[in-house]
Amino acid sequence: MTSTTPNTKTDSAKTKNSTPKEQGSFIRLVGYLKPHIGKSLLIALLILITNLTVLLKPWFIKIITDEYLVAKQLVNSRGIPLWAVALSYVVIMFLGMLAFYFQVVLITKVGQLVAKELREKVFKTIQLFPLSFLDKTSAGRLITRTTNDVEAVSQLFTDILVSLLKDVILLVGIIFAMFSMNIKLTLWSLVVLPPMILLIFYIRNKIHENWIELKAITSRLNSFIAENISGMKIVQLFNGKKEKFEGFTKLNNQYFEKALIQLRMHSLSWPSANVFESAATAVVLIMGMRMLNQGQVNIGDVIGLTFYVRQFFGPVADLAESFTQIESALVSAQRIFEITDQRDIIEDLDKGQALPNMKGDIEFRNVWFAYDDENWVLKDVSFHVKPGETFALIGETGSGKTTIISLLSGFYDIQKGDIFIDGINIRDIKKRDLRSQVSVVLQDVFMFSGTIRENITLNDDIDEATILEAVERSHSKSMIDGFSKGLDEPVMERGATLSMGQRQLLSFARALAHDPAIFVLDEATANIDTKTEILIQQAIEDISKDRTTIIIAHRLSTIRNSDLILVLSDGEIIEQGNHDELMARPSTYRSMIEEGSSVAS
Repeated sequence: MTSTTPNTKTDSAKTKNSTPKEQGSFIRLVGYLKPHIGKSLLIALLILITNLTVLLKPWFIKIITDEYLVAKQLVNSRGIPLWAVALSYVVIMFLGMLAFYFQVVLITKVGQLVAKELREKVFKTIQLFPLSFLDKTSAGRLITRTTNDVEAVSQLFTDILVSLLKDVILLVGIIFAMFSMNIKLTLWSLVVLPPMILLIFYIRNKIHENWIELKAITSRLNSFIAENISGMKIVQLFNGKKEKFEGFTKLNNQYFEKALIQLRMHSLSWPSANVFESAATAVVLIMGMRMLNQGQVNIGDVIGLTFYVRQFFGPVADLAESFTQIESALVSAQRIFEITDQRDIIEDLDKGQALPNMKGDIEFRNVWFAYDDENWVLKDVSFHVKPGETFALIGETGSGKTTIISLLSGFYDIQKGDIFIDGINIRDIKKRDLRSQVSVVLQDVFMFSGTIRENITLNDDIDEATILEAVERSHSKSMIDGFSKGLDEPVMERGATLSMGQRQLLSFARALAHDPAIFVLDEATANIDTKTEILIQQAIEDISKDRTTIIIAHRLSTIRNSDLILVLSDGEIIEQGNHDELMARPSTYRSMIEEGSSVAS
């Protein structure tokens, strides 16, 4: 078995030259704060209060040093006792602590609200993508956008943006306070800034390049994991564990290498800031001592500036460190907007003519269709089914049977010809109305995690009487009654705890509960036992009495009584008629019956 990995270039290629787009993404992200403008302004006010308390610390130290410690007195020249200054310091620091607490609470709430909105927008967009797009898009890529990327953007709001605002305001305040204290000594302390700025930009560029590649690898890794978990049964059946593990290890190693580079770059921020802080502190102490001996400064100024230097390089280090998260968030934001901006392909479910009460008249007129270019899957297909009739599609695998159902559901647009429902071109019908009137029972029934009731209703507002009637008419009542919780029996992911027959009966109940005008069975009896097949056959006969029914058949018993049988081969209808008509003349259908083979392979 050959180990395969998902396409490795799509995400990376799209994002390589994305710096201008990321700047636009930042502006768009800030736009998500508009509904929370009141909270955002309050956060800004709390940040100012918090920063003010930080800036006041060195001033208190300067005052206590110059007016009390140097003077060796408990009351200064203005008659203010030391205990009053100390108490004021404690009160101000306490207020700063309270401001910081409420700031964090509000920031977290706003960040999570924005993340919630983004996550909902991404998922809603994915729901509106046509199958033609989803067929070519990795599920892991979409999962990564909805989870990892949204989480990275959430951190931008909960940690980075506010930290950025706080640090910038604090830096401006510190520089102002330092120049107010002593201009000459402040200028000496800033001589280390140019080399530090160069280092910060070097780290920023490396982080930016690496984040693009790391996010792309994350998407491929998630795609690989999702695909292999879904196909684990096949992997185990064909002993492909070794090859698949090797494919996973290759991707995992790529992720590890990029993550290690990111860690190294990230780890440079604080150590380099500490080095520059130590250098600046040394400059302040050396020059301050010289100026102190010359009588140009007070000892309180030197000590206060030393504290300000330490405060200055803290935010600088934070800003340098924030580049990692900022780059991650902006790359993630652009990847999210790549999904939400796909407006040209999103389906407009409400565009077109309303058809809430469909009769079920179906006509294909000279239909040609290809999934890719002109590799025709259907070739000049024409047929007409009247409301309430049952017709069957038979033919070998790949003959176009399931494609006809997909076109009937409006999942793809045809290249040539026309499809009419109740005399209206399918292109002109609202897709929402179309799909609400077409229910499909597949061979491989998909069940969602939840309860039996939720899998029948799909969380639509369907009353209890309708659910019970659907259960009764689908012949699944005895099965459901056998569960301890009945309709509220838990269903595991993909219906893992239910048999194929049980899932099939529930899919019939699901279809009936939605009361379709057109009922489709896509080889629904192919993989079930004889007992369940009898129940399903009874359900089919009951269901098809008052609605148009389409059967893609594997077994003869399900199509013998059809009003129309279409025999397809290589995308073309080679024979059509009812059972008696096709048996009355030499035909492929008759040969299949006489040879005792399956009607569809």
